[in-house]
Amino acid sequence: MQSSTQAARSGTVVGLRYDRKGMKRLSWLRFSWSWAAAAAVTGTGAVAWPYTVDDAFISARYAQRIAAGLGYTFSGQSASDGVTGPLWLLPQLAAIEMGADPVVVAKGLGLVCAGGAAALVVRRAEMLGCSGWVAAALVGCQSSLGIWSVAGLETGLAVLLFSCAALALVARRASWLAGLWLAALAWLRPELGPAGLVILLVLTRRDLAAGVRATLVALGGVCVLLAFRLFLFGEALPLSFHAKGGTLGSGLRYVTLGLLLTTGVGGVGLTWRAGATSSFSRGLALAIAVQLITIGLLGGDWMPGQRLIAPLLPAYALLGARGADTRDWSCRAMLLLALALPALQLSLQLPEARRAGQTREAVARPLALWLRDNAATMALVDAGYLSYASGIEVVDLGGLTDPIVAHSPGGHLSKRVDVGYLQQRDPDVVVLHSTSRPRVAPDGRLLSLPGAAPVESRLAASGWFRHHYRVVKTVRYTSRYYYVVASASPQES
Repeated sequence: MQSSTQAARSGTVVGLRYDRKGMKRLSWLRFSWSWAAAAAVTGTGAVAWPYTVDDAFISARYAQRIAAGLGYTFSGQSASDGVTGPLWLLPQLAAIEMGADPVVVAKGLGLVCAGGAAALVVRRAEMLGCSGWVAAALVGCQSSLGIWSVAGLETGLAVLLFSCAALALVARRASWLAGLWLAALAWLRPELGPAGLVILLVLTRRDLAAGVRATLVALGGVCVLLAFRLFLFGEALPLSFHAKGGTLGSGLRYVTLGLLLTTGVGGVGLTWRAGATSSFSRGLALAIAVQLITIGLLGGDWMPGQRLIAPLLPAYALLGARGADTRDWSCRAMLLLALALPALQLSLQLPEARRAGQTREAVARPLALWLRDNAATMALVDAGYLSYASGIEVVDLGGLTDPIVAHSPGGHLSKRVDVGYLQQRDPDVVVLHSTSRPRVAPDGRLLSLPGAAPVESRLAASGWFRHHYRVVKTVRYTSRYYYVVASASPQES
């Protein structure tokens, strides 16, 4: 019988099972660090399960309206491209057809996909002779993977697809399937295109025939996507490109902070070392670097955490394990840094994400029900949950689902919306937000709205709003977030 040390080295653990007579006896069960990686990611997601980002309810509302025969619409009868990844609507439409909650299905599918991606990459690291525990630790300590996998968006599936495409670089034989994964990614997260192009170039350089096949498959998927958008919406770029456009400065800050929090800087050193070990490592490192540059050029992301970097993290863990030599003191120091800061972030973000979901259920749900009973149309920035739960028509002041607002001058949450357009839409209720309790006159006139988004501040200061709307509700969402509800026909709740 092996000793416990020998068992650990050979990748086995002692287990118990019952024979036919019900007697316990020892057996050897195969252990892989890929199990641990999947457990870490899914465990994080399970703890963060209450967290659902507001944008997830936008895609769920689209799915509801499509299933109800209202077309690819968010409000009214005009089609609008408010879902960056149309492929993500398919599982939600299937959920609705089966009588299930589309948001719950989206969260569960995202969690399974992220856990599967972690397991696949760590298993490949073990097959390549890398340290399995290092790969599992690097991927398992990432808060973005677990938390964003249950946020309700397509992040979990994007993580899995990009990981599968990245693993094509280490496969013994190049396959056209890499093109399929990248084609699907175009229908989920189009900003991953530059990294996908690098993967295709590396594959083509290694195996010309297989690389060309993969490239043709990927290009086919992209062409169909472009035709879909042009036919339905009249433009090739998703609406979020216009609505969320950031600056180069914000993009650089996002990428710099993201690298710090996901790699602890030490992970960058391990990745650099991995690049000297093989051509596939250099190709994968280049794909990740190109993607980080792309994210920076696009202005980063306004959402908390490292959502746009999450799809790269399993591939980064593979490179980190490839470059780690635990016998070298400098590698040990880099590995310690690579694990310490992400683990600290995980411990801080996990309870915060869980509380955010619980707060929405406790505070935002009653507000959504009040809106459903007291209005037919509302204008607001947080167009996801309140519109999904109330079911009423929406004027999206952030422009995520409204082409008129999205193409207005200004950046995200600072659009200069034409008051004439708002007058035309004539919302019954305007929902604004402030970072502290607003000042309201006894007759309901809004006197101050501290910390509001620029688009909200301009709206609140307009003569049209001041003349037609009076505050009827102030809801304390958190200590730094208040909903201010103004009605065109005031009535106390």
